[in-house]
Amino acid sequence: MFNRTNSGGFNLGQNVNGKHTAPLSSTDGTVKMHIFLDRSSVEVFGNNGLSVITNQLFPLPSSNGLELYSKGGEVKLKLLNIYPLKSI
Repeated sequence: MFNRTNSGGFNLGQNVNGKHTAPLSSTDGTVKMHIFLDRSSVEVFGNNGLSVITNQLFPLPSSNGLELYSKGGEVKLKLLNIYPLKSI
């Protein structure tokens, strides 16, 4: 689930849901995710694009965090690579 309800002060309107889900199953107990994040958008690709979520964010200037968690199960993070994006 992608929850952006606390990701900034912009009102997207009553017809826009702040939580999005996409099915993502493990293969041999492993889930692979690629997450691309910039100042106002996040794209999540699960298992090489079998599940995809794209969201626009409006973070406050003081926002400096990202939270990943597992709900309803135990998860072990095997590898995390972070690549800063350069300005275009």
